[in-house]
Amino acid sequence: MSLIMMNNIKKTIRATRGFTLVELMIALAISGILLLGVVGTYSSISATIQASQELENAQEVIRYSGTVFTRSLKQVESTASVNATNAGNTLTVGLPANATSCLGTNPVAAFIETYNFVAPNLTCSINGAPEIRLLTGMADMNFSTNGDLVSIQVTPLVLRADFGGSVNIDVALTTAILRANI
Repeated sequence: MSLIMMNNIKKTIRATRGFTLVELMIALAISGILLLGVVGTYSSISATIQASQELENAQEVIRYSGTVFTRSLKQVESTASVNATNAGNTLTVGLPANATSCLGTNPVAAFIETYNFVAPNLTCSINGAPEIRLLTGMADMNFSTNGDLVSIQVTPLVLRADFGGSVNIDVALTTAILRANI
């Protein structure tokens, strides 16, 4: 073999020998940094989505509670009564004929609605009939009255601490107030 052929074979062997250990370690370090960035971004996005869903659920619980209680309590012609027990919290209201009930019906005779909260469910009963679940997803719900004002404290199951934990809904018995002033 000639010297030129030998040099060509050595050059070919050097050109095809692969990566050095240093090159592999640098590639591994760069890949690791990129992978950490992707994992960090994914976990951040995942936490944001979860917090958004928790806030959305809490908002829905509060919105629905406000709607149901406002609709019923604004139709009350006399005072509402609250009964707190160890098993739960109960709000009882008497409504006139043709008022919209907690179930969305309009009974033709005067009726009594009873809201009962036993965690995590809020139920409603009309004239002592079996309770119908209206809402779930609450850690606590408390009713209180002060004359013609009913206060409902709603605590959703999941509400971040920076939002205060619970929401107070105050509803005035406007029909009762207007009738008393006529």
